[in-house]
Amino acid sequence: MTNLTLVFADAIAKLLRGGRTLDAPMVGFGALATTLGFRVKGRLEGADKRWATQDRIGALLKTVGSLIAVAGIVLAIHVFSRAPQPAPMVVTHTVSLAQFGLQVTLPSTWKLESGQRGTDFVATHSDTGAILVGAVSVSDSPAPNLHGTIDRIIEDQRARLGPMENISRGVMAIGLLDAHWVRLSFRRQGEPMRMRMLAVQRGLSTLTLTCMGGAPAQKVCDAAIGSVTMAR
Repeated sequence: MTNLTLVFADAIAKLLRGGRTLDAPMVGFGALATTLGFRVKGRLEGADKRWATQDRIGALLKTVGSLIAVAGIVLAIHVFSRAPQPAPMVVTHTVSLAQFGLQVTLPSTWKLESGQRGTDFVATHSDTGAILVGAVSVSDSPAPNLHGTIDRIIEDQRARLGPMENISRGVMAIGLLDAHWVRLSFRRQGEPMRMRMLAVQRGLSTLTLTCMGGAPAQKVCDAAIGSVTMAR
């Protein structure tokens, strides 16, 4: 009986190493075999020595059934742990800029607020304190090209914030539209500050997005400006 038990145990170990998904049949068969083992042994207990072989068979069925049932449960846990887990839900805010055919998509760490005077929307980042402002201006005559618009923005910021430590600018495409961007570095009350601005023009309308904050806000500002896409 000991040898047979070891044979069954070795077979179960091979199944576990192979990762086979026979959990439900094995649990059922194990429970059946265990039940039969208990019944056979119960009926044969106290019988004459002539039935000693049947007693051993009953004990063997009980042992093997228990091993198979345990193996089935282990395999069920193994299969469940390997099952693909659903992706976590991501909550975002989408700001539509219909007249430009654009949209801004922000993660839930940004808190949207109603636009103040001269702005269309304002968003504050809860972790870094960065502030993102979107504003659309409309001119009566054809607006200057975006290069001139960026020049004016830089001069306005210099007059308002003082000397700039660093200025970089460039051009990027958003769908079919050309956009100009600028990065400004300056100090406010001794603390380093960063500002990232984007300007897009369509007809007589100009959209400007401005994101400003301390050094930790640089990445979230870049991500916010980079989230501008064509509306779907």
